[in-house]
Amino acid sequence: MLKVGIWAHLMKDVMAHVNTINDAVTTLILNVKGVPLALAGASNPLTSAHVNRRVTASHATANTVAIPDGLMTPGQWVEVLQIGAGATSITVSGAATINGAQTPIAVAVQKTIYCVAEDVYLVY
Repeated sequence: MLKVGIWAHLMKDVMAHVNTINDAVTTLILNVKGVPLALAGASNPLTSAHVNRRVTASHATANTVAIPDGLMTPGQWVEVLQIGAGATSITVSGAATINGAQTPIAVAVQKTIYCVAEDVYLVY
């Protein structure tokens, strides 16, 4: 009887640690992608607050997400999620370019903007 009690106590401790690890992993994942930041207007220039984050485009009519000059450094990204009824497109302003693509680029549910060089982006 004593062995079963010890086993049950050990399992309880193990499960407490598993739950702690699970909570830590969940927090880490949220910190990596983060809770999406809302873009609600018809014209939405990205800012430094959007870098390495998800943004949601929620607008009833057509809307634009614009990449300004100097927004990101190589390796940084912004994930754009279209959740509104209006069509979302991605454009550039100033000297920024999207490598190998004509703008605007339509967002069909989700696109990632990835910086490959200063003011040069891939959208996939």
